[in-house]
Amino acid sequence: MAQKKRGEFSGYAIAGFVLSLIGPLFIFGIIFSAIGLSKTKNDKKRGRGLAIAGLIISMISFLAMIVFIVSLSFLNLNSDSLKVNIEGISETVIVEYPNQNITLDISGINNNVTVNKDTNVVLIKDSGMKNKITLCRGIHIPKQMYLDRTTTLTYVDC
Repeated sequence: MAQKKRGEFSGYAIAGFVLSLIGPLFIFGIIFSAIGLSKTKNDKKRGRGLAIAGLIISMISFLAMIVFIVSLSFLNLNSDSLKVNIEGISETVIVEYPNQNITLDISGINNNVTVNKDTNVVLIKDSGMKNKITLCRGIHIPKQMYLDRTTTLTYVDC
């Protein structure tokens, strides 16, 4: 039985398969594999199996990326840390969220901010100027604080 002589391998099919294996380049893997699939349609070129494998691997990578992004957004929405933004000028703000984890973000100027007890401050970030932050005794002092050099932080009985 005589074998039918086929042409050379499709460069697109090979490139599509290889790109499907290289992390974020799977998008190009889809494109090159699809072109390779069309180029190997009439047995003019070899590599149809590589093109199909490249498409399948690229599609699996694409679906995995979608699942990853959706799960990250889901985790971010269900975070138990509440972000409190203070952007005013010369305001007095009392932060009172009993039994809540909060992130305090101050970007205003010359504000007086008091955090009452039973509020767990996870992070204080102060990018404003001349702010006064008062933490009532009984709350946990945050492990991370990024304060402007003009900010005053006090810890008092409330």
